[in-house]
Amino acid sequence: MASSSTDQVSEVFEKAKADFLNGIKDQKLRIQLQNATTIDDIWDYTDQLQKEQGSNKRLRGMKRIGPYIERLQEYAGVIEVFVQAKPDILALIWGPIKLLLQVSSNLVASFDAILGVMKNMGSILPRFNEFVPLFKNNERMKYVLGLFFQDILDFYLVSLKFFGLTRWKVFFESLWPARRAEIQVIAENIEKHRLLLCNEITLNDISEAHTARKKALEHYAETREFQERQDFHSMETYIHPPSYDEDLDRIRNTRCGGTGSWLVQDQQFVSWSEGKEKSSQVLWLQGIPGAGCLTGKTFLASTAVDRTKDLGHSLFALLSYRNDLKSPIPIYHSLIFQLASRDRDLRTVLCSTIMNTTKDLKRDLKGDSKFALNTFSKLLQAAGPTYIAIDGLDEIDEFTQQAFLHLLLDELKTLPHVKLLVSSRRVERIERILKPVAAILPIDQKNSGCIKAYVSRRGGEWLDNSYFESDASSEIRQLLNPLASKAGGMFLYARIVLEDVEMLQDLDSIRDQLSILPEGLDEAYERILQRITKHPSSAQKQCKRILSWIACSPVQITRHEMEQVLIIKKDHRSVPPVRSTLNTLPLCGPLVEADDENLRFVHFTVKEYLLRNQKNKLLDEGEALIEISATCLAYLCSNLMDADISDDDIQRNLVSGAYRLLNFAHRQWAECLRLCTRHFRDELPPQLVPLLGHIMQELVNPYYSEDLDTNLGLWSLDRFKSNLEEVKTISRSLDFRSLMATSYDWRLDEGDAGWPDFDSTTISAMTKHYGPAVNICPFLSCRFHQFPLMSRDLREKHVGQHDRPFKCAIETCEYSALGFSSRGQLELHRVQYHQRPSKLHVPRDLDGLETEDLKSVAVEHIVRDEVQEMERILPLLRWPCISVFDSSFVALIASHGSVAMARLIFSGVMSTPGSSSVDESIILHAIRSHNTPVVEWGFSKGGIDSIGLHGYSHHGILVDILASDSIEIFNIWRNYVLSSGSLASSPTLVTRRLSPVMELQVESLWIEQFKLGKLGMLEANTLLTKLASGNCSLVLAKVLIAFGADVHYRSVKKSTTLYPLHFAMRKTSAQAAYLVEYLLLAGADPNVKVIYHSGKNKGQTINLCLEPGAKGITKYLGKTWDELIHWAAEERRKGSQDGLLSTSSTILADGD
Repeated sequence: MASSSTDQVSEVFEKAKADFLNGIKDQKLRIQLQNATTIDDIWDYTDQLQKEQGSNKRLRGMKRIGPYIERLQEYAGVIEVFVQAKPDILALIWGPIKLLLQVSSNLVASFDAILGVMKNMGSILPRFNEFVPLFKNNERMKYVLGLFFQDILDFYLVSLKFFGLTRWKVFFESLWPARRAEIQVIAENIEKHRLLLCNEITLNDISEAHTARKKALEHYAETREFQERQDFHSMETYIHPPSYDEDLDRIRNTRCGGTGSWLVQDQQFVSWSEGKEKSSQVLWLQGIPGAGCLTGKTFLASTAVDRTKDLGHSLFALLSYRNDLKSPIPIYHSLIFQLASRDRDLRTVLCSTIMNTTKDLKRDLKGDSKFALNTFSKLLQAAGPTYIAIDGLDEIDEFTQQAFLHLLLDELKTLPHVKLLVSSRRVERIERILKPVAAILPIDQKNSGCIKAYVSRRGGEWLDNSYFESDASSEIRQLLNPLASKAGGMFLYARIVLEDVEMLQDLDSIRDQLSILPEGLDEAYERILQRITKHPSSAQKQCKRILSWIACSPVQITRHEMEQVLIIKKDHRSVPPVRSTLNTLPLCGPLVEADDENLRFVHFTVKEYLLRNQKNKLLDEGEALIEISATCLAYLCSNLMDADISDDDIQRNLVSGAYRLLNFAHRQWAECLRLCTRHFRDELPPQLVPLLGHIMQELVNPYYSEDLDTNLGLWSLDRFKSNLEEVKTISRSLDFRSLMATSYDWRLDEGDAGWPDFDSTTISAMTKHYGPAVNICPFLSCRFHQFPLMSRDLREKHVGQHDRPFKCAIETCEYSALGFSSRGQLELHRVQYHQRPSKLHVPRDLDGLETEDLKSVAVEHIVRDEVQEMERILPLLRWPCISVFDSSFVALIASHGSVAMARLIFSGVMSTPGSSSVDESIILHAIRSHNTPVVEWGFSKGGIDSIGLHGYSHHGILVDILASDSIEIFNIWRNYVLSSGSLASSPTLVTRRLSPVMELQVESLWIEQFKLGKLGMLEANTLLTKLASGNCSLVLAKVLIAFGADVHYRSVKKSTTLYPLHFAMRKTSAQAAYLVEYLLLAGADPNVKVIYHSGKNKGQTINLCLEPGAKGITKYLGKTWDELIHWAAEERRKGSQDGLLSTSSTILADGD
C-alpha cells in the first residue's frame, strides 16, 4: 500500500516536471537549466556573481535571497527523504535559480526585481524542517509537498518566459508589472498551501487545492487578457486608426491568377525580404503612371505583404488620393495598431506606455506626429523582424510624403531588423529621398508577362460569355494580342482598353477600337469621353453630373446618394422618389467603379485628366462645384425640410428613401460653397444666392444667436462684401462643423432609439435606400459617423467602446466628466511632449543643389531642429513671394519646429517689412499641434496693442485655444493678450462646450478680471445671455450671477428679444436642464412675455412649456416643467436667495 502511495506521489512530481518543461519552448534554455543541479552550485555562482559586482562597484545585496535558498534546501532534503525524489526532480529546484540570476543580472532593474521576488518567496515558504514529524506519520503530506513543487515551478516558468522574450530589456518597465502580479498569485497559492500542513488534512482537501491552484492561475490570465483588451480597444476607439484590411482583401480578390508571381522570385526582393548580407533595408517598387492599378504596383505590394507574413510582422498602408492626408500621423496610427493588435506583449507595451501612467499620453498619441513616431519606433525595437509596406505614397500631399519618409528612414537606421517597402510611381520628390538608400525595382520592366496573362484571362472570360460566333471571337482574340506590349507596363491601360471594348456590341466597332490602340492613358480616356458625347442628351447630362460629383465632392459620394442627386431639380421644391438602381458602366464607361457603396474613379489619373489635361474640357471644376452646391441647397430647400412637417410624414419619407442625400447635404453644403468661392473673385454665383436666401429665411434656427461672431477670414470669405449676410451664414455653418469634429461627447441618438432599433422589416426597407448608413456611429467626432460599419452587431459593439463608466476622482480633471472604459486608465492626466529626432546627415556642398533639392534639405533641418544648418542654406533659397513660402513651410515649422527655428525663419528672412508681429497661420498651426513654446513666442511677437495678433480675430484664435484643452496655451493667451482686459468678455468663451479644465480656467480669469474692475455688469449680462444660447455651462453661469448678472437681461428692449431662460429652454441637453434649474432659483420669471420673431409661429407668444427643453427636462431633473417651476418658487420662498448670495460669496472667495 505504501509503495502504491509513493508511486502516486511520484506521478504528481513527474507531471509537474513535464508541464514545466513543456512550457519552456526554447531548447537552449532547457540545456542551460542543467548548469546547476545542487545547492552548492547555487552558492558557488552567487559568490562568483558577488565578486564580479564588487569589482564593478555594482553590489546589489545578494544576501536578500538567502532565506529563499535555505527554504528550498530544507524542501529538497524533505522530498529526497520522504518522496524519494530523483536527481532530475531535485535539479529543477536549483537549475532555474542560476539561470534567472544569470539572465537578469544584465540589467540592474531586472536583477533587483528577481532578488526582490525571491526574497518575498523566502518569507512565504514554510520552514519544512519543522514539519518533519508530520511528514513521517502522515502519508497525505507527501501530496502537499507535490503542491509546493508545482508552485515553485510555476514561479520559475513565469519568470523564465519573461526573460525569454525578444528584447525584454527594452521594455522591462512596461512588461514586468504583469509578470510580477502573476507571481503574486503564485505566492498567494503558496500561502494557502501552508495551511494544509496539519494532521487533519484529507485527500479531498488536497484535490480541491490542486483545482484551486489551477483556477487561480487561469483566472488571473483571463482577467489580465480581458483588461488589456479593454484598454487597447478603448485607446483604438479614441485614436480611430485607419484600417487598410478591406482594401487589401479587395485587391486579393481582384487579382488575376499568376500575376505578381515574378516578384517573390525576383532576386532583389528575395535578398531584401530574407535580409541577406549587403541587401538594402529599403526596397522601392517603382511604377509608372498607370502601373498603380489594383493589378499593378498596388497588387505587387499586397503580394509582398502576404509573402512577408511568414517572415515576421507584416505591416502595410495602402494610401490613396481620396484619403486627403495632410499629416503622416494617420499612417503611424495604422502601423502602430496593426503591430500591437497581433502581439500580446507589444499590446501590453503600448497600453503601458500610453495609458498606465500619470500622464494623458493618449491625446499626445492622437495629435502629436513626433510622439506617434517615437511610440511606433519603441514598439519596433521589441518586435523582432518586421516588414512595412507603403503603397500609394505618390498620391498624398507632397510635404506629408517628405516628412513621413525622412523621419521613418531616420528611425530605421537604428532598427536593422525592420525592412521598408515603398510602392509608388517614379516621382521626383520621392526619388530624391529614396534613391540614395533604396534598392530600386522598376516594375514596368517586369510585369509584361502578368499583363499578358491578365489580358488573356479577362478577354477570354468576356468572349466566352458573349454572343459572338466562334470566328468573330477568334478574330477579336487576335486583335487583343498586341495590347499587353502596347500597355508598356501599365495594368491600368490594359484594363481601361479591355473594359471599353467590352461595352461595344458589334465587331466593326471592336475592330476600329483595337486596330489602332490608344497612345497612353490620356488618349484611352479621351476615346471614352468621345463615346460619351455620342450618348443622347439626357444620358450625357447624367454622365457629366456623375463625373462632376465624383471629381469635386469634398467627400466620397455613395451610390444611394447619387441615385437621388440625379433626380433632384433645382427649380422644384418636391423631390421625386428613387425608382431605379444606378449602373454607372453604360453612362461613364470604365472611368467609374463602385467601391462597396462609394463611387470613385478607377484611378486618380482619371480626375487629373478630367480637370487638368482633357482637351475638350467636359468638366470645369468651378462649374462642377456650383452644380454640387446648388443641388445640396435645392435639396435643403425642398418640402422634405419644411419646418412644420409632421412626425408621421418624416417617418414615411425616411422609410421611402427620401432622405438619402440628407447626411451629405447637411454636413457638406457649406464646405461645397467654400470650395466653390475659390473660383470667384468677390461675388457669389448668382444661381446660389436665392437658394441661400431661402435657407436663411425659412430654415433659420430660432435657438441660434446670430449675434455670435464668426471669422470670415478663417474660411477666406471676407472678400465677398456684396454678399455679407450669405457668407456669414456659410461661415457659421463651417464653424459648427469644426466644432462637431472636436466635440468628442456629442452624439445624435441621445434620448432617441435611432434606426438600428426599428423592426427588421423597416431596417430592410431602409437598407435598400441608405445602404450601410443605417449603421453609422452616433458620435459626431467618430470616423465611423461618416464611414458606417457593415452590420448592426458591429455598430452596437463599436458604440459600446465609446462608453466610459470609470470617472476620475479629481474634480479639476477633464476626465472626471469624460471617464474611461477601464479602471487601468483612471490615472491619466494630459501633458504635452515634443521630442526631437536625432541628427541626419545632409550634403555639405549645397551650392550645386537645385532649388527643389534645397527645399528637401530644409525640410530635413526643420523636422530635426538643426538651426545652424538651416541658417546656412537660407541665403540659397529663393521664393517668388511670401504665399509660396507659406504654402510650403509654415505648417511644418509651426507644428514641428522649435522657437529657435521659428525665430530664424519668421523674424529673419521671411519677416514682413516694417512689422514685428507674426502671421496668424503660424499661431494657428502651433496651437493645433500643441507646440507650446512656439505659441508663446508667437504671442510675444504679436504684441497686445489691439487684438494680439497680426490680422487674426480674437474669435478665431480663441476657438483653437479652447479646443486645444491646454492650460499652458490658455495661460499664454491670458498673459499676453488679456493684459489689456479687452477680451475677458469675449462671447467665444461661452459659445462652445468646454472641458471641465477649460471651464475652471475661464472662471479663474473672470474672477481675476472682475476684481480688477475690468469685467463690469454689462459684460456679465451679455456673457450670461450668450452662455444660455451657447454652452450652458453651470460653472460659468454661477460665477456670472455672483458678479451680479441680471437673469432678465436683454440686449435690446424688444418683445421678440429672448431672455437667458428662453435661450436655455430651447436646448435639450443635460447642461441646459441644470442651467434652467439654476436660473429659476436665481429668480428668472418663467411667465415673462416674449414673441416669436420668425418662423411659422411668428407674432405668437412663446410658451415655455412647449419648448424642446421643457419636454425633456424630466429625464435630467426628475421633475416636469410645471413641477420645476413650483419647486423653484418654494425654494426661493424658503430663502433660496440667501443661498445664492452664499454661493456667490463662496465663488469669489475661492478666487482669492
